[in-house]
Amino acid sequence: MTTVHVGLPAAVDGGVGASPQRPDGRLKVTGEFAFSSDLWADDMLWGATLRSPHPRARITALDIGPALRVPGVYAVLTHEDVPGAPLYGLEHVDQPVLAAREIRYQGEPIVIVAADHPETARRAAAWSRSPTTCSTR
Repeated sequence: MTTVHVGLPAAVDGGVGASPQRPDGRLKVTGEFAFSSDLWADDMLWGATLRSPHPRARITALDIGPALRVPGVYAVLTHEDVPGAPLYGLEHVDQPVLAAREIRYQGEPIVIVAADHPETARRAAAWSRSPTTCSTR
């Protein structure tokens, strides 16, 4: 029996198993990268989303009045404020932008708040929540 030794080719740059440099790697490691939460501009609005705490529920009432009364809040959006088609999806356009009458999963967005400060937006989104907002089935 004859044994043939075949040499393996040298590694190819950019091939499988290569560790390419990330263009933002050095900035992130040194703490110099500006993440979106680090950016700030004059008169900038911040958003917060009220998400369902229930995995399955029916929306029986939605009172956004208390959220609109929070100082610094510019807008509180519900499914009624979504322009155009209220659905989206990658393969099947069947996912609501904001829940309308039914909650289909825990964390589904219900309300979006725009305010002058991120904490104000979070506080106002919490004000949109009420005991009558959702009832589990």
